[in-house]
Amino acid sequence: MIKKKIIIKGTKVHDVGYRLFLLDEAEARLIPFLSVKNIRNKGQVVEVLACDEEDRVERFIEFVKNNFPDDAEVNSVSVEDYEGDIRTIESFSRSFSISQLSKIARTGVAMLNLQSGMNDVLSNMNNVQSDMNGSIKNIDGSITNINDGINNMNETLKEFRKETGENFQLLHSDNLKLQEIMIKHDIETKELFGVINREISGIKERLVHLESTVT
Repeated sequence: MIKKKIIIKGTKVHDVGYRLFLLDEAEARLIPFLSVKNIRNKGQVVEVLACDEEDRVERFIEFVKNNFPDDAEVNSVSVEDYEGDIRTIESFSRSFSISQLSKIARTGVAMLNLQSGMNDVLSNMNNVQSDMNGSIKNIDGSITNINDGINNMNETLKEFRKETGENFQLLHSDNLKLQEIMIKHDIETKELFGVINREISGIKERLVHLESTVT
């Protein structure tokens, strides 16, 4: 049996399902010893440890060099001998399952917290909407009051115009009557002056007649 360390480096090899991808392939090839982990202090690196008969390990290495998860961006795959211990594939599978369950649990808690935050946001939005509805009602009330005021002003203007028109008609009628009185008074005055002038003329004629008689 041989032991090999496979180092996978790339722009994106974490959080793309690399460990499950290699676990499935190793189980399909019946490799008894396997360990896959992400190395986070050297950029994005995946470290693979495999132990089995030489031909199986070599075929597994060939697969690793030529096959990648769909979203992975791999720059290099290097292989070197390894002398340390390697856990069984069953042990790695259990550990991987536990880590995935833990990740799912953390994600679930985060989603619950997010949902709680979203509920708070929705509650605040409902409060804001309620306040806006109240403001809209107040605005509608103000508009109604303004419209009522405009209607009252229009009615007042109508009454004013009506009264002004009636008063104008009365003034016009009184003016006509006054003109008729003045015209009538002027005619009577002229007639009176005519009578007086005729009387004066008669007096003058009688005076002339008396003077001629006395002479």
